[in-house]
Amino acid sequence: MLIMSKSRFKDFFGSYSFLRGNVGVLMLCRFIWSISRMAQTYLSLFVLNLGGSNVTLGLMNSLGSVAQFIMLPIGGYLADSVSDRIKVIGIGTTCLALSYLIYMLAPNATMILIGAFIINLCFFHSPSQSALMAASLRPVQRSLGYAFIQAVERGTPMIIAVFGGILLEIYGIDLGYRVSLGFGVLVGLIVALIRYKFLKDPTPPNENVELSTSKVASRIIKAYKDSFSTIRQLPRQLKAITLLSSSMYVTISMAGPFWVVYATDVIGITPSEWGYTMTVAGVSTAITALLSGHLIDRFGRRRTVLLSLMFMPILMLSYVFCKTFIHVLTFWTLISILLSFLTPAFQALFIDLTPNRLRGRVNAALGINPFFVQPRGGTMVGIGYVAYIPIMLTTMVSGYIYEINPKFPWFLLSFTLFLSFLLILLYVHEPESPEE
Repeated sequence: MLIMSKSRFKDFFGSYSFLRGNVGVLMLCRFIWSISRMAQTYLSLFVLNLGGSNVTLGLMNSLGSVAQFIMLPIGGYLADSVSDRIKVIGIGTTCLALSYLIYMLAPNATMILIGAFIINLCFFHSPSQSALMAASLRPVQRSLGYAFIQAVERGTPMIIAVFGGILLEIYGIDLGYRVSLGFGVLVGLIVALIRYKFLKDPTPPNENVELSTSKVASRIIKAYKDSFSTIRQLPRQLKAITLLSSSMYVTISMAGPFWVVYATDVIGITPSEWGYTMTVAGVSTAITALLSGHLIDRFGRRRTVLLSLMFMPILMLSYVFCKTFIHVLTFWTLISILLSFLTPAFQALFIDLTPNRLRGRVNAALGINPFFVQPRGGTMVGIGYVAYIPIMLTTMVSGYIYEINPKFPWFLLSFTLFLSFLLILLYVHEPESPEE
């Protein structure tokens, strides 16, 4: 019995062996950078404080969509072709960290719009980072690995949001947010150095293209050609995921800037109460995500996605019926628990279906996390470029739509979650042999 217990104990911790490599480095970097940007969930309030409007919040997301639509095909090509993806990640992280200086020094809301465009141009390294993450996780570790990623990526910013709310209430929205941004820039530069020094690429590139300033134009043209030809060649299941991802990204982007605005203006909670809500939701995410990875593989990745999507539409719609701080707190706690199962299960299933040689370009095209429901605006994290044209159009008018009816974004989000359930049910199946 004792020997069996020791064996199970060893197997349990052995299943987290991926943390000794690239995944551990990337998660550590996300953790410390998220802590430094404790006030990022309050960006919408910062923009309104600078004289912006709800329309400005919509335009901010629209400009971010334009920027990533321009850069992600190039990023996807680099992820599958360049001879040094670690250099791409290091350069991209450095540019991203420095770009937040625009927000920190912005004198008005117009500069925020310029900053949203420039910041999103700097996410060209995202496909390389996602491809590296996927290559560093063996098929048997994917559910557990993406669950752990979910705990850090989603949980950390939410857990520390309470300190951002306290910071804003002590120093005011303007100064408090700028201080948080300044600290984030410094930590971001440290993160860039850590990533460049400690990440290792476990898979050779397909084309072994050297990073060089020569032949830039020809490389960009080839990147766009390769990226869009990749979409045409996708198998039926990934085409269904293309529709799912595009729909989800559009509606999540529409709602993103208005979560905190709706909570403070319509429901009537304070910034610090919003911070407490995010913290509880973040703790719920972290605890559940650390357990969900083991359960997903036992129950099945596709079945976990379907079961989660059965409850998500009704729960999402309940946000517009929240009247008090307790209601909002309960809503975010339940949403966080469900997403801790839905997101890693979907990500593992998506990677299982995607050939290794195309992961950078497919990730750039489709994104890898269409269920990233988190209150934020301005930066479009993890979105595939096939969704950007509809996102550009809808987010451009989302501020006007919100002013007409502030409940509409959540009606649409609930409907899209139901559509996602149908697409997975009818067109997506778990593969017998997952892609390595």
